[in-house]
Amino acid sequence: MKTSKPKKVGILLPDTKGDIQADIWEVVLLYYFLERSKLYAVNILPAVIPLPEEEAISPPFNTTYLMGDIVDLDREIGKGIEGLVIPGIVYDTKSELDGSSPNPVLVNNEVRRFLREMYRRKKPIAASGLAVELLAAAISDITEVPLTVTVGNNPKTERSIESYNCITVNTRKGEVIIDETNRLITTAGHFGERKIGAVYTCMENLIAGLKTSINN
Repeated sequence: MKTSKPKKVGILLPDTKGDIQADIWEVVLLYYFLERSKLYAVNILPAVIPLPEEEAISPPFNTTYLMGDIVDLDREIGKGIEGLVIPGIVYDTKSELDGSSPNPVLVNNEVRRFLREMYRRKKPIAASGLAVELLAAAISDITEVPLTVTVGNNPKTERSIESYNCITVNTRKGEVIIDETNRLITTAGHFGERKIGAVYTCMENLIAGLKTSINN
């Protein structure tokens, strides 16, 4: 009797000068919930996010701790994965997290092309925290219907996301917003509340929503 292979889900990991700057709490929990959902993690490197070195607040983690496959960011990788997750991006709380900059999240051309291709192929995309803004910056100008997303309840960041003609929804801890039209699943994650229980629930619901979208 043949057993079906688990479907692959890409995890897009932001990188600055060779150091991963994704939220490590979220990445570990993503591995757990992907495995529990019988989905296979494919780590996509490097996703270079322009970020001044002095603004990083979390020590980068080494790629030896990554689980699943590790591949270079390449537009063709979109053919092998059924969905994509972008964990939260780590920024300095006194500058970027409070949304004081007009558009704090920057997207380089390689990452932008990759995200736009995933969207055009109708692959579901899940994002957490400031990665939601990165996603909005990358694809909002190619959608027929405005993106509906959440970063929890952060007015300044919401205004920045809305500058891309997106709709933001306030959510409480653990909640996700599913934009069925654009096949997006978003949550506040660690950005919304710095408690492991809240991050756990966010990642659990994020992957549950992603799996449902993959199977539909």
